[in-house]
Amino acid sequence: MSADVNAQLLFVYHTLLVITISCKGQLTPLTPDLRSARLSYLSADVNARLLFVSQPARHATPGSAAFCALLLPALPSGAPSHWLSPESTQTLRQECSETGLDLLSLKSVVGRVVAVVGPAVVSPADAGRGPTEANPYNLGAGEVYYVVHAEMVLSHCWADEL
Repeated sequence: MSADVNAQLLFVYHTLLVITISCKGQLTPLTPDLRSARLSYLSADVNARLLFVSQPARHATPGSAAFCALLLPALPSGAPSHWLSPESTQTLRQECSETGLDLLSLKSVVGRVVAVVGPAVVSPADAGRGPTEANPYNLGAGEVYYVVHAEMVLSHCWADEL
């Protein structure tokens, strides 16, 4: 395995350990729907549980956040291939505000895949112009990506505030 893949897997392992710790440092019991579920890192099939990780601000519209699923393999540029839909991100924002958690402080969260749309290809005209309707995640020209609609499980998240 390459060093990048090893680093990603180590990050996933570390994140999973952190997810099980509540803000008081005690173990959080898994909810019944996730007790027997495992995280998928090879495919984004419907009902699969994925770990969505916060991405740098350049991939999000101003004042928002962008999340991608940790899946292997990544795009040739190293960018993720599966991105959380704007609708799912908005729902996550509402859930965060209800629990007093800032969406921008959220580092990762587990989500159950509801639907996957794509593939979509970024045209050269839309590359490098920032997040736009045609290139919502500000990816490079020729990059192929998928939009994932997911039901987020906020009880299994990792944030700066925890």
